[in-house]
Amino acid sequence: RLACEVARTMENGSDPETALAQLIHVQTDLAKALENPENAKLFIEVVLDISRLSIRLQKIDSDVSKILRQARFCAEQNGDRRSWAVINLYLGRYYMLHDRLEDALSIMQAANQEVENLGDDDILARTAESRAFFYYLQGLHRDVVNTLENAVGVSDSLDKCFLDPLTPIFYATSLAFTGRYHQAIGMLNAASRGAGQNGKTSVPVHSLPVWGWSCLLWGRTGEA
Repeated sequence: RLACEVARTMENGSDPETALAQLIHVQTDLAKALENPENAKLFIEVVLDISRLSIRLQKIDSDVSKILRQARFCAEQNGDRRSWAVINLYLGRYYMLHDRLEDALSIMQAANQEVENLGDDDILARTAESRAFFYYLQGLHRDVVNTLENAVGVSDSLDKCFLDPLTPIFYATSLAFTGRYHQAIGMLNAASRGAGQNGKTSVPVHSLPVWGWSCLLWGRTGEA
């Protein structure tokens, strides 16, 4: 547990890569004794931490998918529906990134329904970004905007608000689709500035087409 706390401290600091490696080491040890209920509970927590860091670092791969499925089994065994819902939303992201759209939508639909059944502020805020991604995949742009607007912390810096560096891009797209062009462009500008400061070069690359398209829809063709 001490190693886990050290890794989480690193996660909250400026060394997410080392934190991820440390958490993977902790997860491997815990996986050897999942028959112990306390170990199983901590295993689920650590796997969720690994998943969050992997999304932030854009490194959600087959190894992460494997331990997510293992954690989902533990959650099912323990009757932990909250963790089950979060795990399935993360698995949906993995399936989407690996061109399994049907699987992604199916698993995220089940998770989203469970979140709605639970319905408390904590689970709604905790899953807002992943649920917004689920809505975005279906072209439900108003639901995307409503979900992210209502999430706790959206008024803070984008790095603190969003787990995935690319979330501001699909959020801005949905803002533009709902006619909120000024906010869309503001979101893209803020995301590009923050990404430049943090060395995340993929964000400006993805934001430029959305920025130009938003300007065209807004009627500011000279800026597109």
